[in-house]
Amino acid sequence: YVVLAGGVRVDQDRRTLRQLTQYDVFGEYSALQSVSSNATFLATEDSSLLKISADIFRDVMTDHPAALMGVISEYNAQLATYMHDLSALRVQLEEVILPLGIALSQEEDEKKLIERILDESMRICNSDGGVLYLRNDDGSLAYRAMQIRSTNLHIGGASDNEVTFAAFTLNDGDQDNLSTSPASVVARVAQDGRTVNISNLYESSEFDSTAIKERDSELGYRSESCLAAALRDQSGEVVGVLELVNAQDGESGSVIAFSPIH
Repeated sequence: YVVLAGGVRVDQDRRTLRQLTQYDVFGEYSALQSVSSNATFLATEDSSLLKISADIFRDVMTDHPAALMGVISEYNAQLATYMHDLSALRVQLEEVILPLGIALSQEEDEKKLIERILDESMRICNSDGGVLYLRNDDGSLAYRAMQIRSTNLHIGGASDNEVTFAAFTLNDGDQDNLSTSPASVVARVAQDGRTVNISNLYESSEFDSTAIKERDSELGYRSESCLAAALRDQSGEVVGVLELVNAQDGESGSVIAFSPIH
């Protein structure tokens, strides 16, 4: 399929792997290998797609070796990126995640625990900002900790600065509520447990960014890339949401999209 207009999201195992836009292609590897994809493709807005049958696609690749080499080259580039991310994840697992798990299991102070989770998550993903929300007894989601490194903002958690942002209520039975929720990205993650990875919050057509823009305006900040993931208890129930914003390039410090491997 070729995306002629609109946008398509690629999901797998409750994670967003890629955001496809105009002239991006998907399904080519499944067509070449005659296997079904294990990913889910979802149009995030009104979209137009060009469908090319697997037989025609394979015929084109056979008759035009240069086109086949282009597909192989793109596949190799994606594989190299994946292997690099996998190597980085292995280092994080050995040096950060496993030691963190041990430390968290021994931490009895809830505020320090919240602080540690947010700190280490921001460090692992190299994000400039982050928020940790937890469900209240009434089902609402409350800000429990927030940090923005570039502006030295530090509220909630183990800090002495109280959170001033109000909790918001989720209505799990009302799909329309998700588009108008005070934090619609967070609301969606809290409802379905899917990890959301957005390269540009302000330009996203899938989520309403009104509340984020208002929060940014109040803080004198601009949120661009976002990674939001559900926090679950031992039974698998979603008890909170971790929201990270503005992944940082390791060399230039500029804002980039979060890695799909996260």
